[in-house]
Amino acid sequence: MLAWSGLVIVVLCFYHEILTGFFITDDYAYLVRLLSQAHSYSQGKELGDWFFAFNGIVFLRPIVQWSWLTDFIAWSRDATGYYFTNILLHALNACLVYLLVRRTLGSRLGAVAASILFALHPMHADSVAWISDRVDLLSAFFSLQSAVFFVLYRQRSRKLYFLISLIAFALAALTKESTLTLPLVLFVYDLLFTFPHLGWKMVRAQLVMVMSMLGYVALRLVLFHGVGGYSDQGFLKFGWILFLEYYTMALASPFIPDMNLNLLFVVLSLLAIFMMVYRNRKGMWLGLAWVGIMLIPAGSAEYVAPRLTYIPSIGLAIAEGAFLATLLPRTTNLSRALGIAWLVILSIAYAFGLSAKVDAWATIGNITASIQQGVKRLYPAFPPDSRVYFIGIPGVIRGLDVYAGNFPLAMNVIYYGTPKFSLFYADKFPIVADGLEQSYFLEYHRQTIIERKDIQKVLMARTQCLGYADLKVDWEFSQGANGWEPWNDLAGFETQNDVLVTRSLGHDPYMASPLIDVATMQLGDIAITMRASANVPQLHGSLYWRTADMQDFFPALNEPFDVIPDGEFHTYHLDIAKTGKLFVGDTIAQLRLDPADQPADIGLKSIQLYTHCSRVQENGCQCR
Repeated sequence: MLAWSGLVIVVLCFYHEILTGFFITDDYAYLVRLLSQAHSYSQGKELGDWFFAFNGIVFLRPIVQWSWLTDFIAWSRDATGYYFTNILLHALNACLVYLLVRRTLGSRLGAVAASILFALHPMHADSVAWISDRVDLLSAFFSLQSAVFFVLYRQRSRKLYFLISLIAFALAALTKESTLTLPLVLFVYDLLFTFPHLGWKMVRAQLVMVMSMLGYVALRLVLFHGVGGYSDQGFLKFGWILFLEYYTMALASPFIPDMNLNLLFVVLSLLAIFMMVYRNRKGMWLGLAWVGIMLIPAGSAEYVAPRLTYIPSIGLAIAEGAFLATLLPRTTNLSRALGIAWLVILSIAYAFGLSAKVDAWATIGNITASIQQGVKRLYPAFPPDSRVYFIGIPGVIRGLDVYAGNFPLAMNVIYYGTPKFSLFYADKFPIVADGLEQSYFLEYHRQTIIERKDIQKVLMARTQCLGYADLKVDWEFSQGANGWEPWNDLAGFETQNDVLVTRSLGHDPYMASPLIDVATMQLGDIAITMRASANVPQLHGSLYWRTADMQDFFPALNEPFDVIPDGEFHTYHLDIAKTGKLFVGDTIAQLRLDPADQPADIGLKSIQLYTHCSRVQENGCQCR
């Protein structure tokens, strides 16, 4: 009991920072669903959708969904309770590691060492400090219970222990599919510890475990008419070399910050030599088998990730405990001193690595908390149908996603139950002309939400100039191309009878303007006077633009228009400010015209660029 209390205290000391944070990344997807459907769920309605088809991805993980539902009932939108649940689960897992090593190795000191090192491993921060990764904490919790009671069953021959182990394995499988490899680990345990005195009679219990695993697969087939899960998953789609390099580096954290093929060969060679030296230590072989077997499902994931090492790292803790168990109890002072030194070095290194990782996670949690508090302080609720524009919302901090594209969901969580509003967020404020009275411009700067009423002011000044038009740039092609250049799929680029004549040769012809300098706040219509002839009833053109801070044209920054291929001149008026893709403070540096999307004869008489204001002063539009 003293060891367990110490483990809980250690885990709380290292993870207490995250308790002050708010939700992050994928957490909001769960919360939005629960906010809208929790009342129905409490009445027993639509539970099948929540438990088996959350977010449209068919998973059989009802235990995870149940934990989210119970936390929501208890804590609603208070993230502290959710984080505390994760911390508690990690502490319990460390206690179960102690029990497993204690029962397997028979060494109290080895068990203490293994559980401490498991509790402090830096890679675990990604599972504990991210509420949405509770799936790994819960699946490890049940997997460890299954392993502990299986060992007790083998040691005491009580069928009740085997039944509990079987139930825990079923709960683990209903938490995360990757735990289906656990029976292989238990089979290795039997080969190492049970076979010498029980022989092949040990297979009976193993067959029951295999049958339960097959039953689980059959259940998935019945419920989902297939195996379910992500439809595009494949095994080791990112390659076995990356798989070995990444997870070797992750498990060896913080001692190996980066990995390459040569270093991987060195590490695996040292591991092989180490295992040969300690080949008689069954616990170390069990730990190595646990790591390898429980990492197999990670090969079917879409990507490599530190959180996928949580369950495999249990094997690392078992191996570390087995190694230290050979040193700590020795009567010689040198052996014991080496064991203590090794444990202290590992613990200190893990502690420093874990502190850095937890601090990074706590930072992004505190960022989302400051955004939530700052917005609510300024506006407890927005008027109905208002539009709210944000800039400065962080994307990645210290290698970790803050919202991962879920910022709109975060605002939905914060303002749930208040009038609906439209949300936009980008690096810069967009230029808008309508609905400014119902628009709010907010900036996140130095952990503070600032209201930018100055942006609303300059945009309102701009709207007063919309009726004013000044010809800023006039590319008239009677004397030549006037600086425009053919860049792709255009032939015969020359002036004939005051018209710039060219022919598009394919489906992607385009030409580029000379460099210009026009503030986006000034920009008005762009008038293209052009004729086209083609053997199709309709052509499509596009006008692209790039700003001064862009090295090249961006596919999304364009305004398409229909081109009439009748051989007559037509003027096409394009107001790219209305696209919502122009931003306050930018400068248009160049235009690109795609005159057609099919082979066609093109004639350009002029391209004219108009402005709504004669000058820009402090980002404001000034009319004559």
